[in-house]
Amino acid sequence: MADAIENDMALVREIMARELETVNTYFALLQKATNSAVRQFIEHIMNEEKEHIAEAVDILSRFDRVQATMLQKDFMSHTGAEHAQGGPTAQTSGRGANNSHLLERKLTVGSLRKTQ
Repeated sequence: MADAIENDMALVREIMARELETVNTYFALLQKATNSAVRQFIEHIMNEEKEHIAEAVDILSRFDRVQATMLQKDFMSHTGAEHAQGGPTAQTSGRGANNSHLLERKLTVGSLRKTQ
């Protein structure tokens, strides 16, 4: 039974990886779009893909105890003071967005570990 669950979780992770790639593709297309109707359409389908990612995370957290523990950790303290103060006030996607807060700090596996 454990092998079947591990196989299913691998399938969910594969789907999640594809959804993340799709969100990135839609985001790149959104940046290129100039027509508001086209931008609205792309943003709509991009958000549907984000919903699929959230559903995949939910499934993983129900069957993978380690993943569930990771999802419960407080990583906000590792993302900079701006987030600790309520997050960015500027638009976070689309043309003219101020996404500089996303580039302030590159996260690595080691940087996500809390020091004790």
